[in-house]
Amino acid sequence: MITRFFGGNVRSQIEGCIAASHKLIALYLLEKYRAVFAEERAVALAVAVSNELFGRPPGNEAGQSFLTANRSLVEEHLARLKNEPELRQIMSTVVGLKLSIARNSGRLTPEMQNWAMKLSELGILFPTSEMTLPDSLEGLQQQVRAFEIKVLGLGQ
Repeated sequence: MITRFFGGNVRSQIEGCIAASHKLIALYLLEKYRAVFAEERAVALAVAVSNELFGRPPGNEAGQSFLTANRSLVEEHLARLKNEPELRQIMSTVVGLKLSIARNSGRLTPEMQNWAMKLSELGILFPTSEMTLPDSLEGLQQQVRAFEIKVLGLGQ
Protein backbone atom coordinates (compact mmCIF):
# COMPACT_ATOMS: atom_id res chain seq x y z
CA MET A 1 0.00 0.00 0.00
CA ILE A 2 1.17 3.51 -0.82
CA THR A 3 1.23 4.76 2.80
CA ARG A 4 4.05 2.39 3.73
CA PHE A 5 6.46 4.56 1.77
CA PHE A 6 7.08 8.05 3.06
CA GLY A 7 10.37 8.81 1.33
CA GLY A 8 10.83 12.32 0.03
CA ASN A 9 7.59 14.22 -0.20
CA VAL A 10 5.20 11.32 -0.82
CA ARG A 11 3.08 12.18 2.22
CA SER A 12 2.63 15.78 1.08
CA GLN A 13 1.74 14.57 -2.43
CA ILE A 14 -0.88 12.24 -0.97
CA GLU A 15 -2.28 15.13 1.08
CA GLY A 16 -2.31 17.22 -2.11
CA CYS A 17 -4.37 14.55 -3.87
CA ILE A 18 -6.77 14.45 -0.92
CA ALA A 19 -7.13 18.25 -1.00
CA ALA A 20 -7.72 18.12 -4.77
CA SER A 21 -10.41 15.49 -4.19
CA HIS A 22 -12.13 17.77 -1.69
CA LYS A 23 -12.21 20.63 -4.20
CA LEU A 24 -13.40 18.36 -7.00
CA ILE A 25 -16.20 16.96 -4.86
CA ALA A 26 -17.31 20.48 -3.88
CA LEU A 27 -17.36 21.42 -7.58
CA TYR A 28 -19.24 18.22 -8.47
CA LEU A 29 -21.84 18.93 -5.80
CA LEU A 30 -22.14 22.56 -6.86
CA GLU A 31 -23.00 21.51 -10.41
CA LYS A 32 -25.66 19.11 -9.08
CA TYR A 33 -27.14 21.65 -6.68
CA ARG A 34 -27.27 24.45 -9.26
CA ALA A 35 -29.98 22.46 -11.01
CA VAL A 36 -32.15 22.62 -7.88
CA PHE A 37 -31.19 25.71 -5.86
CA ALA A 38 -30.42 29.37 -6.48
CA GLU A 39 -26.69 30.06 -6.95
CA GLU A 40 -25.92 31.35 -3.45
CA ARG A 41 -27.70 28.46 -1.75
CA ALA A 42 -26.15 25.92 -4.14
CA VAL A 43 -22.66 27.20 -3.33
CA ALA A 44 -23.26 27.22 0.42
CA LEU A 45 -24.77 23.72 0.35
CA ALA A 46 -21.96 22.29 -1.82
CA VAL A 47 -19.33 23.70 0.53
CA ALA A 48 -21.17 22.53 3.66
CA VAL A 49 -21.75 19.01 2.35
CA SER A 50 -18.19 18.62 1.09
CA ASN A 51 -16.81 19.90 4.41
CA GLU A 52 -18.99 17.41 6.31
CA LEU A 53 -17.85 14.69 3.93
CA PHE A 54 -14.22 15.45 4.72
CA GLY A 55 -14.87 15.94 8.44
CA ARG A 56 -13.93 19.59 8.36
CA PRO A 57 -15.63 22.48 10.14
CA PRO A 58 -16.89 25.49 8.18
CA GLY A 59 -14.08 27.77 7.08
CA ASN A 60 -15.73 31.02 8.09
CA GLU A 61 -18.61 32.60 9.99
CA ALA A 62 -20.94 32.56 6.97
CA GLY A 63 -20.34 28.84 6.56
CA GLN A 64 -20.98 28.23 10.25
CA SER A 65 -24.22 30.22 10.08
CA PHE A 66 -25.37 28.28 7.02
CA LEU A 67 -24.56 24.94 8.65
CA THR A 68 -26.33 25.89 11.88
CA ALA A 69 -29.45 27.05 10.05
CA ASN A 70 -29.47 24.17 7.55
CA ARG A 71 -28.05 21.18 9.43
CA SER A 72 -30.87 18.83 8.39
CA LEU A 73 -30.56 19.85 4.72
CA VAL A 74 -26.80 19.26 4.81
CA GLU A 75 -27.23 15.87 6.50
CA GLU A 76 -29.94 14.91 3.98
CA HIS A 77 -27.67 15.69 1.03
CA LEU A 78 -24.72 14.02 2.70
CA ALA A 79 -26.76 10.82 3.08
CA ARG A 80 -27.72 10.94 -0.61
CA LEU A 81 -24.07 10.53 -1.58
CA LYS A 82 -24.38 6.78 -1.00
CA ASN A 83 -25.97 6.73 -4.47
CA GLU A 84 -22.86 8.18 -6.15
CA PRO A 85 -20.50 5.28 -7.04
CA GLU A 86 -17.60 7.42 -8.31
CA LEU A 87 -17.78 9.70 -5.29
CA ARG A 88 -17.95 6.67 -2.98
CA GLN A 89 -14.83 5.28 -4.64
CA ILE A 90 -12.79 8.45 -4.24
CA MET A 91 -13.99 8.93 -0.65
CA SER A 92 -13.20 5.32 0.23
CA THR A 93 -9.69 5.92 -1.04
CA VAL A 94 -9.34 9.25 0.77
CA VAL A 95 -10.57 7.88 4.09
CA GLY A 96 -8.49 4.72 3.77
CA LEU A 97 -5.35 6.72 3.05
CA LYS A 98 -5.95 9.30 5.78
CA LEU A 99 -6.53 6.59 8.38
CA SER A 100 -3.53 4.63 7.21
CA ILE A 101 -1.26 7.68 7.32
CA ALA A 102 -2.55 8.60 10.78
CA ARG A 103 -2.14 5.04 12.04
CA ASN A 104 1.40 4.74 10.65
CA SER A 105 2.44 8.06 12.15
CA GLY A 106 0.77 7.48 15.52
CA ARG A 107 -1.69 10.32 14.96
CA LEU A 108 -4.97 8.42 14.68
CA THR A 109 -7.54 10.28 16.77
CA PRO A 110 -11.00 9.34 18.00
CA GLU A 111 -12.37 12.18 15.83
CA MET A 112 -10.88 10.59 12.73
CA GLN A 113 -12.32 7.22 13.67
CA ASN A 114 -15.76 8.76 14.30
CA TRP A 115 -15.59 10.56 10.94
CA ALA A 116 -14.85 7.30 9.12
CA MET A 117 -17.55 5.47 11.07
CA LYS A 118 -20.15 8.13 10.21
CA LEU A 119 -19.36 7.90 6.49
CA SER A 120 -19.42 4.13 6.68
CA GLU A 121 -22.79 4.11 8.47
CA LEU A 122 -24.20 6.47 5.82
CA GLY A 123 -23.15 3.97 3.15
CA ILE A 124 -20.72 6.41 1.55
CA LEU A 125 -17.65 4.24 2.08
CA PHE A 126 -17.27 0.86 0.49
CA PRO A 127 -16.95 -1.96 3.01
CA THR A 128 -13.34 -2.59 3.98
CA SER A 129 -13.47 -5.97 2.21
CA GLU A 130 -14.33 -4.18 -1.07
CA MET A 131 -11.88 -1.31 -0.66
CA THR A 132 -8.75 -1.29 -2.76
CA LEU A 133 -6.28 1.45 -1.97
CA PRO A 134 -3.79 2.46 -4.64
CA ASP A 135 -0.38 0.88 -4.24
CA SER A 136 1.48 3.81 -5.70
CA LEU A 137 1.34 7.58 -5.82
CA GLU A 138 0.74 7.32 -9.56
CA GLY A 139 -2.27 5.07 -8.95
CA LEU A 140 -3.72 7.62 -6.55
CA GLN A 141 -3.09 10.45 -8.99
CA GLN A 142 -4.79 8.48 -11.78
CA GLN A 143 -7.83 7.87 -9.60
CA VAL A 144 -8.10 11.59 -8.77
CA ARG A 145 -7.65 12.48 -12.47
CA ALA A 146 -10.42 10.06 -13.45
CA PHE A 147 -12.76 11.73 -10.96
CA GLU A 148 -11.67 15.14 -12.24
CA ILE A 149 -12.59 14.12 -15.79
CA LYS A 150 -16.03 13.05 -14.57
CA VAL A 151 -16.51 16.34 -12.73
CA LEU A 152 -15.32 18.50 -15.60
CA GLY A 153 -17.45 16.53 -18.05
CA LEU A 154 -20.57 17.15 -15.95
CA GLY A 155 -21.41 20.43 -17.63
CA GLN A 156 -21.05 19.04 -21.15
